[in-house]
Amino acid sequence: MTTVPREAHLPALDEHHRHEVGHELQATLVELVDLSLIGKQLHWNIHGRPFKPLHEHLRQFELFAATCVVLPVDARVADEAATIWAHLGRRGRRLVGDILIAATASVQGIPLVTRNRRDFEPMTRVGGVKLGLVDWHR
Repeated sequence: MTTVPREAHLPALDEHHRHEVGHELQATLVELVDLSLIGKQLHWNIHGRPFKPLHEHLRQFELFAATCVVLPVDARVADEAATIWAHLGRRGRRLVGDILIAATASVQGIPLVTRNRRDFEPMTRVGGVKLGLVDWHR
C-alpha cells in the first residue's frame, strides 16, 4: 500500500469534529444500506406479466456489461475534453458527460457509436480533435 505525502491531506480534525463527521458518515451508510435493501425488495417483488421480461432484460444487460472495457479518463483525455469544451458554445458546454465520452474516443482513436449524433456533431468540428461518429441505428 502506498502512502500519500502529508501535504496532500487535509488538516486533521479535532476530536469533536471527527466524532461529528463519523456520526454523519454512519447515518449516511445506514441510509444507503436501507435504500439498497428496499430496491432489492422492490426488484424481486415484481409479479405477473412484467416479471420475466424485466429480469431477462436485467440478465442480458449484466451479460453485456461484463464484456465491456472501461476506458480511463486520464490527463490526455482531460486535455482533449478541455479543448472541446473551450470551442463549444454555451449550449454545448452543458454536455460535460458527452464531452468526456468524445474526448476519450478521440484520444483512443476509436469511433464513437451513438444514437444522438446531434449532440456530438459540433465536437467533430473542433480543430485537432479526431472524432469519428457512427450511427447506432444503422
